[in-house]
Amino acid sequence: MKRLLLALSASALIATGCSKISSGNSQQGPTVDMSGNNPALPFDHRPVNVPSTITSASAQRLSIAQLRGTLPVALGNNLDGSAVTWLYPNNQPGLTVVATTLGEPDYIETTEEDLSASPLYLKFMDDAARDACNRALTADYSRSSPSQRALVRHADTADTASTNAAGIDKNLRYLKLRFHGVKMADDDEASIAPLRNLFTRGVQASAGTRPPTVNDVKEGWRVVCVALVTAPEFHIY
Repeated sequence: MKRLLLALSASALIATGCSKISSGNSQQGPTVDMSGNNPALPFDHRPVNVPSTITSASAQRLSIAQLRGTLPVALGNNLDGSAVTWLYPNNQPGLTVVATTLGEPDYIETTEEDLSASPLYLKFMDDAARDACNRALTADYSRSSPSQRALVRHADTADTASTNAAGIDKNLRYLKLRFHGVKMADDDEASIAPLRNLFTRGVQASAGTRPPTVNDVKEGWRVVCVALVTAPEFHIY
């Protein structure tokens, strides 16, 4: 008897609920526009508060893995065909030697790399630039064909800003594009002036009071290379 009464009560409740849903006084469910003319958030989505200003992610420097891939692309190959990179005096890859110091994750003790441009990072990158640029220019100055060179491609290895101004400017524009991805117009003298001045002063500082030699010009290109590799445009994104 109790089971029969419970069953009848449940049936009555269901019937009452159905009658309320079908009655005109009941609360209607959400209306969905199926025309596609008024796109809107799903009816169960909370309102989205759009911020007044949207800020981008903070700037960060290249990771050790990115540097391993970037330096050989920018600096080319040694005479033996191996990629130019930073080497310690014992011929150990510099980026491998300092990787732990600069926080490259080993996924045992650390899983995230600190990509802030710390003073220690800047110091190591200065060391890397001086060594790697010297290796790239040593290879360039041993190649007679300009098309095979990585850095001095649009001028002779003995040219200065006084003897071949057009060639030096063209090569500086080429290096700016190669290292920083910035393409300068051929008639853009203002943008190339700082690099031209840096090259000229490097040659003069090496030559002193005597006429510049090939080695003096090489020193000028080394100064330019180090400046490009240590510039924020090369490391920060």
